[in-house]
Amino acid sequence: LMFTSLSIAVLAGLGLDHLIGEPADTVSRTWKRSAVALGVTGVVLLTAGLVSRFSPGSLDPNWLFGRGNHDEVFVREWQNVSETARNAAMSWAAILGGSSALLGGALCLVATTTDSRRVGMLCVLLVTIDLGLAATRLLNFAPGDFYRTRPVTLDLVNRDRGRVAATVPDYAYDAHARTLALLPDNSAGLFDVEAFSINPGARSDWLRRTSAAVSPKLHALFHVGTLIIRRELPAVSDPIPGIRRSDELGEYGIYNVPDVQPRASLCRDILLVTRPQAVLDTIASPRFILGETVILDRPPHHLPGTVNKSDVEESVRIVTDRAQTVEIEASLVRDGILVLADLFHDGWRATDNGQPVTILRANGLCRGIALGPGLHRIRFEYRPRSFEQGLWVSAATMIVLLVCGLVSWRRGRR
Repeated sequence: LMFTSLSIAVLAGLGLDHLIGEPADTVSRTWKRSAVALGVTGVVLLTAGLVSRFSPGSLDPNWLFGRGNHDEVFVREWQNVSETARNAAMSWAAILGGSSALLGGALCLVATTTDSRRVGMLCVLLVTIDLGLAATRLLNFAPGDFYRTRPVTLDLVNRDRGRVAATVPDYAYDAHARTLALLPDNSAGLFDVEAFSINPGARSDWLRRTSAAVSPKLHALFHVGTLIIRRELPAVSDPIPGIRRSDELGEYGIYNVPDVQPRASLCRDILLVTRPQAVLDTIASPRFILGETVILDRPPHHLPGTVNKSDVEESVRIVTDRAQTVEIEASLVRDGILVLADLFHDGWRATDNGQPVTILRANGLCRGIALGPGLHRIRFEYRPRSFEQGLWVSAATMIVLLVCGLVSWRRGRR
């Protein structure tokens, strides 16, 4: 996919040159230089692809992609890819990229003597073919049975108890058996399993500390009802009932986490703690009571709800649950904190009965809303500012291109 940018660059260059309307001799020289540059690039890439295709090991993919990369997530995933797959992928990408570069160079040579609309159509066709081949090849690299075969341990998990946490980082794509212990937790959704995963290589200090301090109590707080792990859990006050199973990588246990908390709940015992490690230490202490205590990063400001009938009991109910939208109906008789055991992120926005409200960081990683007595309908929407800024930039770019196109068309008519 990286090498597709060569074709896109050709397409963008053609469009800009035809819109700017430079003198013909200047445009001709520009395209000849572009053709030479793309030709040299194409020859280099084709040579590298053919060398790695017919002489595996001559070009080291580790030097090209892994040199100087200390990102823990990349290093771990890179080590899961076999040497054969690395060489095959690099060879294929270089051959495809070199072919795209040579075709782009050929388009540069004919750009000055061919109708611009035809050249543009050829560029679009080149990009389409390039992307299609890349997508097809990527699908061939992914092992089909890994995701098509249903995990044999799926029936052992009680998904009504909450999320599943599979703390088993040593999954293998080439294993014959399919178990939840061998399934990457970020792919569990393919089998309608809601997974809880904290990457130890996350850039967030909150996530890294939570990953290191994870415990049955912390799992229960984050609505995790089932834990899959390859070691015996230490004895706790309430022993965790579990069963032992084995797969191609060894034994693992499936445990039911005690006192698992609902995904949405009301808490009134408020503690104000800001430092990440202090939050985790407080949760682990006896002072923190599941279902009653909530840790906030700032004092709450409770918003009253609509009029509540005196005979209505307190309740919290999730009415809409989608990837980027969560709606909750809550009824309170006195002030409380609504805690949603989903990840806190600056991109989330919330409204209470249609009015914007502040999302509090609850228990370090979760989202919280301060509510007063009455009926509430809370709506969480994921709308990061980066997405909105991208929309504005895209809209402005489209307007500029339309204006340039209109100016160019009017000049042509004159």
